[in-house]
Amino acid sequence: MIEGRSLELEELCTYCTGNPDDPVSLQRLQNECRRIGTRMISASSYILPKDVRMVYETFRGRGTIAFNRTIVEFATHGRSMEHVIGRSRVTITKSFCAMVILDVSNSMTGWWRNKRFGRDLREELSPQTAAKIATLAFLQGFDRRLDVEVMLFAHRPLGPFERRERVYRDIVASNGMGGSRLDLALENLIKRRWTKREGIRLLVIITDGVIESGLKAPGLPYLSETEIPGGADRDEQMKLDSLIQERTLKYLRQIVRDGVSTLYVPIFVDENLISWRSGMYSARELVREVEALGIEVAPVYRVENMVEVLFGGLNRLARRSGYQTTRKAIRRD
Repeated sequence: MIEGRSLELEELCTYCTGNPDDPVSLQRLQNECRRIGTRMISASSYILPKDVRMVYETFRGRGTIAFNRTIVEFATHGRSMEHVIGRSRVTITKSFCAMVILDVSNSMTGWWRNKRFGRDLREELSPQTAAKIATLAFLQGFDRRLDVEVMLFAHRPLGPFERRERVYRDIVASNGMGGSRLDLALENLIKRRWTKREGIRLLVIITDGVIESGLKAPGLPYLSETEIPGGADRDEQMKLDSLIQERTLKYLRQIVRDGVSTLYVPIFVDENLISWRSGMYSARELVREVEALGIEVAPVYRVENMVEVLFGGLNRLARRSGYQTTRKAIRRD
């Protein structure tokens, strides 16, 4: 229990992580996350910006007659009702695409934190469980007609993937995949020219904020201080992690220049990791650099508030970006 709240959903998510091939439990988890996501988006309210354009076409009784263009047509083709030009205003909703970049590195898990810091953290209360539930709620809450994708990253990026059953299984089944190379995920996004798409582009990054290479020990971030023969020494590791963090900030800067609406969601539930310096920055210091780029930041300090913080951040981002907000869900007309 968390302050009187049942952990049933978190326990279900943890069960599905260990049993991803149980279709009944996985479907139940998806249904619950869809219900949460739909409710949060309906309450949060995003309406896509619209363009009003003037359309000129053969007059058929709708709109008004465009006299200047009609005179030109008469002079060119002769007087005929077929050459009477009408004009009317049409409202066109801008295209919309969203991308969630989800951290599935070891440091997001409960087992790694227990091993590294000697804790007794239940997996139900780990950052990865809260992040999975929030990600599924985001993916399944939006209208199916909208272009919403997800990319996973640890020591390398996976995806992006469209919303399909197999993808939901892969999200839930992940349980730590090495280091945290956000720079590679952002680089992949830019190379695919996702940031150059037309219309509204929404990028959500969910991570614990520990951006590092994870090369000290295969499968474990170097924070574990595991001694592996032939592994890089600490100075080399710090230089490499500093480079990775600088690359991350460089790509974020480029994404902002491309006009992408970006929400950065760091999960700050463990003071040990918030203040631990990896490379040039600790997770807390890196967030300040991200904010300085003009990116909306929504830090999570309690895992049970993960979903509310995520959608609250989306609300603030929508207002900053000039989106109209109402009580209705995001939609296309």
